[in-house]
Amino acid sequence: MVQKILLVDDNPELREIISLFLHEASIAHEWACDGEVAWEKIQAAPPVAVVTDVDMPHLNGLTLCHLIKASPQTCTTPVLVMSGDPSHETQARALGAREFLAKPLDMPQFVEQLRRFLA
Repeated sequence: MVQKILLVDDNPELREIISLFLHEASIAHEWACDGEVAWEKIQAAPPVAVVTDVDMPHLNGLTLCHLIKASPQTCTTPVLVMSGDPSHETQARALGAREFLAKPLDMPQFVEQLRRFLA
């Protein structure tokens, strides 16, 4: 089975840009448009890692991180939180996020970070 990274962001333009870089790097991934959809996907088939934006409708990325880390089935799943607001970093790390990614993303660095989770 192919290991996939789940990316969660409600911005369709950003999803398209990131997908282009990940396809070029041959990184298997799938998308969820908000935290609620992501949580359903994670429960059905836990990904190798989750990359989530913070500010989204229905269920924000910090709450998603908390749910992932609180569940015995997913607590070991690495979570990377991304935000354009650096004040989210402390809370994300307190909730168990492995990494905090500042937006705008440095795409080559982002791709390398994701490769580490697939190694």
